[in-house]
Amino acid sequence: MSDQRSPGRFSRRALLNGTLSLVPLSAMAGLIAACGQPAAPAAPTASGATAPKAPSTEPVSLTFMSWSAAGSSGRKVDMDLSDEYMKANPNVTIKTEDVPFNDYMKKLQTMFAADIGPDVLWNSIWRQPNFARANVIVPLDDLAKNDSSLPKYAPTALEMGKTKGVLYGLPASASTWVLHYNGDLFKEAGLKNPAELKAANDWTWARLEEAAVKIAKREGANLVTQGFMTDRQAYTWMAFAHNNNGTFVADDRATFSVDTQPVIDALQLLADLMLKDKVSPTLTDQQGGDYVPRFSTGRLAMMCTWAGTAGDVLAVAKDKFVFDVIEPPPAKAGGRVGGYWHANLVNVNTKAKSREHGWGLTKLVAGARAEIMRVEAGQLNTPLIDDPALIHAYKTKSPVKNSQLVFDLLKTPITLPYNENWEEQRFKVVEPYMAEVYDGKKIADSIGAINKQLNDLSPK
Repeated sequence: MSDQRSPGRFSRRALLNGTLSLVPLSAMAGLIAACGQPAAPAAPTASGATAPKAPSTEPVSLTFMSWSAAGSSGRKVDMDLSDEYMKANPNVTIKTEDVPFNDYMKKLQTMFAADIGPDVLWNSIWRQPNFARANVIVPLDDLAKNDSSLPKYAPTALEMGKTKGVLYGLPASASTWVLHYNGDLFKEAGLKNPAELKAANDWTWARLEEAAVKIAKREGANLVTQGFMTDRQAYTWMAFAHNNNGTFVADDRATFSVDTQPVIDALQLLADLMLKDKVSPTLTDQQGGDYVPRFSTGRLAMMCTWAGTAGDVLAVAKDKFVFDVIEPPPAKAGGRVGGYWHANLVNVNTKAKSREHGWGLTKLVAGARAEIMRVEAGQLNTPLIDDPALIHAYKTKSPVKNSQLVFDLLKTPITLPYNENWEEQRFKVVEPYMAEVYDGKKIADSIGAINKQLNDLSPK
């Protein structure tokens, strides 16, 4: 659905061409050439970017595309920001368009291949490398370096906006993968909760497993109170592996070592909670309820998911029970702890009708006040900007006591495997394999082949 605020029409033929929507972005440069545009040159470096200059006062129409659903708070924020930018720049009109997340990438591929890509766009951190390689988004280093109005991002956040060392996207709407726990269930079982265990330097894998076993309850074959929910999210495996001093993927984001013992042990722990201890719902059982409704029943002690989910839990559970968040535990007391978190990114099209206004809108959308607007609207994104008002808004709006956690984990990020082929690696290798392990497959007999598959799929 779109909100038309300026003249403009997309090619129906391009939008309906199903074959284009299935073409990998790595082939996009060739497709663009086939649509009448010269083939893209080699990917630019930061030194090739244009320094900021005063935006033109000539009339210009920009398109701004995101995956926020129509009627959602995210969509409203995008529209309000567009209105604000147009008010400050009367010569600019902006068409905002929202596309459902599951269809978003297909539409972007189709539009860029037909040379009608949006001027400013939301993008996923793991998808940006293909856009950069196809030379369809602007390298931002020089623009950012010389722009005193740029927010003060956490250094690790700006690094997430880079591809091969070049900044292409400004980070916004970040998420941090944490462990949510039901404090009342720990209290009912006569156990210290994870925060109390951490304070005593005793929050470890062993304590998590012991608590899950003690809290879990069965009525016949039914697990009516669940000690922990083992999911098939790659994020959970990576977080536990990191906190066991493991290296799931190297700093190059492409060299995997999932067949090393610390990484294997992390997956085995998650499998044991389901298969040996039987304190987790099976994957089949999990199809009957998502994270929020399952946790909000008050009968699940621990689960791993995004920190921002706490707001959704509160909206459903209200004051039914006390809950909080904490990092997944280290394997042993005093061990390494890191945070699996990532930002979404805002990019500017290399063919934007006005690069200067595209950059101006991007800064606004990824800025501190925009993030405050999202937090106040109920989107508990991890603040990536050192801004007192934003930090205050997050801590005030967050329903959990340990809201400081997301700020602490920004300082110790887990290396992300976000290379050009990560989606294929994740959905065709990692998470299907996790499901097989949770169904009884022996890790020792199969992990070597999985590691080889991952490395074979990595870009060379």
